[in-house]
This record gives sequence, C-alpha cells and structure tokens, in this order.
Amino acid sequence: MRTCPRCALPLKNVRYDAVELDLCGECGGVWLDGGEGSAVIGPAADPALWQEHGAVATRTPTDTPCPADGAPLESIVLRHGRDEVTVEACPTCQGLWLDAGEGARVQAVVTAAIQESPQLQEPGFWSYLLQAVSGIPIEVWNPVRRRPWLTIGLIVLLTIVWGVEFALHLSGGEARLLELVNGFGYTPERLLEQPWTLVTYGLLHGGWLHLLGNLYFLYVFGDNIEDRLGRGAFLGIFLAAVVIGALAQHAVDLTTPVVGASGAISGLMGAYLVLFPRVKVYVVLLMARLKMRVLWYMGIWVGLQFLIAAEADGDVAWMVHLGGFFAGVLCALVLRRRGLDFFIDKQRR
Repeated sequence: MRTCPRCALPLKNVRYDAVELDLCGECGGVWLDGGEGSAVIGPAADPALWQEHGAVATRTPTDTPCPADGAPLESIVLRHGRDEVTVEACPTCQGLWLDAGEGARVQAVVTAAIQESPQLQEPGFWSYLLQAVSGIPIEVWNPVRRRPWLTIGLIVLLTIVWGVEFALHLSGGEARLLELVNGFGYTPERLLEQPWTLVTYGLLHGGWLHLLGNLYFLYVFGDNIEDRLGRGAFLGIFLAAVVIGALAQHAVDLTTPVVGASGAISGLMGAYLVLFPRVKVYVVLLMARLKMRVLWYMGIWVGLQFLIAAEADGDVAWMVHLGGFFAGVLCALVLRRRGLDFFIDKQRR
C-alpha cells in the first residue's frame, strides 16, 4: 500500500480526468507516477523540460521514501526570478510528489522560465513577416495537455458555414447573400422578431479575411481555455460572449446587421487574460519582435477598440468586441477555480 511521505497515512486512489492519482486526504499531497504530471498539469510538469530550460535551481537528496518503490526522493527547487516552488521526485521511477497547491505553482514557475529560456526557438522569418503585416500575436509557450477537439470542431463549423455563404454568393449574387444576412445576422432593432440571430450571427462572416482572423484567434486562445476549464465551460463562455456581445451593440447601433464570431473570440480573449495573465506572446511593434505579457497585449487591444469607435465609420462592431470581451472576463472569474489543485481541495472536503 502506498503511503504519504508527509503524514505516513495510506494514499487513496482517485480519478482525475483519465488518470488514477494517489491522494493524501490529510495533507492534500498527491503522488503522480511517471508521466502523469504532464497528463494532469501539462508539459510544464515534465522534469526533462525543467532541466533543458534552466528551471531547476537546486537538487538535494532526501531520506523520504518514494511511495511507489521506496527509493529516496530528491528535493527539486524550481525557480524563475523571485518565484520558486519545491517538489519531490523519484530518480528511479520518475514519479512526482506535490504538496497541496503546488500544481498551479509548478505550472506558473516553469512556464515563466521556459518563456525566457535561450533554448526556446523563436518563430522564423515568415511568421515575423506575417506578424508585421497583420499584427497578430503568437504565443511564446503555453502548450495544452490534450488535443482541443471542441475548438477544432468550431473551426470546422465556421469554415463550413463560410463555404455555404460563398456558394450562395456564387449562385445568387449579392441579393442571395443579403437575404442570408437579413435572416441570420443580428440586427438589434429586430431582436424580438428574430431571437435566434443572437447566436446565428456568430456563425456568419463578412469575408474570407474576417473568417481567417477569427479562426486564428479562436485556435490561439481557445485551445488553452478548453484545456484548463473543460469543454462545457469553454462552450458556455463562447455562447455567453456571442449573446452579450450582440446585446451590447444596442448601445451604439440598432439598425445595422452584425455578422461574425468576433464577439465570441473576444470573450475567449477576456477569459484567457484571467486564466493566463503572465503568459507572453510575440508581437511586432515598430518592426521589432518583442515578448509581451498577455495582460499588456489585451490592454492595448481594448484601447484599440475605443480608437475604432472614435472613427465611427460603422464598419467594425467594436461594441460587440467589448461586450464579448468583458463577458469572457466575468465568466472566467467565476469558473477559474478548475484544475488539479481545485480537484484535490474538493476531494479533501
């Protein structure tokens, strides 16, 4: 029977996602067999990456026995700047012991260290050129635990709907396309007679560049939210941002039809800000590529929405963007207590 290296009490077997964990109900510590850290926390829990990217400050042998094979555990201090966390690992079975609350701290410290690591390969010249022209961000390092199937499914759905739009335009011209927009795009003053358009407008797009931009941001920010919060919460944020973004448009324009998933994508950006404020993105400013915290990037993005509003040309539904963004922020503030540490705390209670 496996016992807690802190309390010497039996560890109980619990299931987290598809992984069987060994949990101490007394102190909240958890034992992860080799490879399980990456499955429940993410690649940041991979000891090989700690060493490769300089996250390991010290390694010290201990007399504490491994819960799995009894070998002495090794105390490892992970550090980046002034942030650090100490974990215990077994050098023989590659298992990992985490005290209560250390899962999130490991992820934060290791992610920060890898983002500044000289060993991390930067995107190449062509991505730099694309960023310089388009202004899009690229995540420095924030991988997910598993493939984001719901995010991919939404990308496929939006692409198929755009294909239908394009086919209608080819077969019926502008008149046929306008009929589709009037029937499924969102016009605030027609909300009561067309309530379904609160959602359907988010499936349509005004052009292929509009579509590609939204699909890119959906994948960049959506995969991490789906991974952290789960598919149900991810879809809830997406839909809430679609609806609230549409309702926010009432404040500025009641007559112009609105189409595009931009409100939903803005909501995912707001949720990403809450969940990953210290993650950095590559941006190109004044032709120089920089690493910028998401906190600052999102602040600049929100400011740009107000600049767009000041021009008042009516081509960009900036209020949909802002409404969706703040809807995502609020949803993430409510849902952010997810992940391994929250699961362990819930099991103890």
